[in-house]
Order: sequence, then C-alpha cells, then structure tokens
Amino acid sequence: MLAGSVGAASAGIIVESYMAARGSKLEDVFDIFGTVTLSRTASREQLGLLYEAAKAVAGKADLLAILDNILDHIKQQFKFDACTIRVLEEKKRRLVLLSQKGMSLKHLEESDRELNMETYAGAAFLNNSPEIVNDADGMNKPLSAQVIRREGIKSFVHVPITIEGQPVGILSAFSKSMKGIFTEEFIELFNSLAGQIGIALRNARQAEKLIQVKEHEKEMQIARGIQSGLLPASPPDINGISLAGICVPAREVGGDYFDYLPMAVRTWI
Repeated sequence: MLAGSVGAASAGIIVESYMAARGSKLEDVFDIFGTVTLSRTASREQLGLLYEAAKAVAGKADLLAILDNILDHIKQQFKFDACTIRVLEEKKRRLVLLSQKGMSLKHLEESDRELNMETYAGAAFLNNSPEIVNDADGMNKPLSAQVIRREGIKSFVHVPITIEGQPVGILSAFSKSMKGIFTEEFIELFNSLAGQIGIALRNARQAEKLIQVKEHEKEMQIARGIQSGLLPASPPDINGISLAGICVPAREVGGDYFDYLPMAVRTWI
C-alpha cells in the first residue's frame, strides 16, 4: 500500500530509513505503516513528507542544511507558524537551538531551554515522550506559558529526538491559528520525522569522529617525523669499532632517545 501511494523507489527509501531509525526492528516498521495505511489517515502528501525527510538524510548535504530542509517541508506541509530543533548541550545540561523556521526575534532570543520539568520541552526530553498541548489556554507550566501566550501560539508539540533510544534533542511545532490539530496519527508521523532527524545527528557525529581520528593520525605522523629527525642519521666512524643504533617506537612516537656524543679526541659516549 505504501508503494502504491508514493512509488516503489520512494517506499524503499522510507522503509529502509525507518528500519535504521527503529533499530532495524521490522515489527516496529510494520506497525507504523500498518497503522497509517490501514486506517487511511495518512495522505499521499504526508507519505511524501516522509520520503523527502529520508531523502534529505541520505543525501550529502551538511547537517544544518539537512535539518533546515526537513523543517521547511514540515512547516509548508502542515502550515505551522514555527518549527524548531533543539539538541542537548551536555556540559551545560540545556537544550540549545540548532535549526528553526518561523520563530520571532524575541522567541529566538529565548530559544534555549534548561533541562528540567518546568518547561514542556524539558519534560519531553527528560521523559523521552511527546508533550502535546492542543489548547494553550490549559497550560500548567508557567515558564512555557509566558512565552507561548506572548507569541500568540494556540497549540504546540514537542517530540524527543533519539539515537539508539536515548534522547538527544527535541523536535517542536507551533500553531497560532489552530487548536486540537495534534492527533494520535499526527504524533505518530511526527515521531517518525524525529527519527529521521536522529539518524542525521548520528551520521554527523560519526563523521566528526572520523575527521578527528584522521586529524590525530596526521598529527602523530608529523610528530614521528620530528622525533626521527632528532636521532643521529648514522654512527660515528671509529677504527676497530662497529656501531649501530635504532629506535622503533611501539606506536607513532615514543619516549626513547639516543645519540653519539664526542667527549675528547677519539673518545665518544
């Protein structure tokens, strides 16, 4: 049914990407698409959105370009007023803005969130579960209510972004015109989009680690060349004595050093 909606090639990309996002558990993928297709609640446009997100993640663009692309599609598809992606800054234990579409300047200035239960974004992260507010008039978190009401937002949702089941960030959407739009089917779709973002973050982190390893290897090769250059190129020529020396470090560099030092006429140490 999925292939009939978006085509075989697109369906393949979506399923393959979702299997990666769900830890290659086929039963979870079947449950997602079984629920969506059998209930007939997912439109061709929504499935197309999943395809576009998977295609962006599989592309060669840098991380910020990928995240901006996904938020653009989400905002346009659902006519949201703003969409954001925040990620955990581990040292300071707070959620910092990584990508956004549609935020006001004031909202941007206050975009970071402390990692606690006093905000809906913090609660979504700490509970590793969506925080859904379909009517902002019923908010029970004063810190969030102050910002939400000032911005004129009527409904919003925060969904955790995870890597191997552990939260690493939050995907959020805000509407200033509609209440009650975040249905169970929508949250399922939004969770899946957050899964795509998780894959993008994981890929970027792995790529950064590879770059760091390569840079370290290059630096150690330079250090090895410098150390080798400090050793004598050849032993002194002394009649009746044959000398040889070698230094082979266990790794790229070592702490050993030797040299031939003339002390007096025909005297060496």
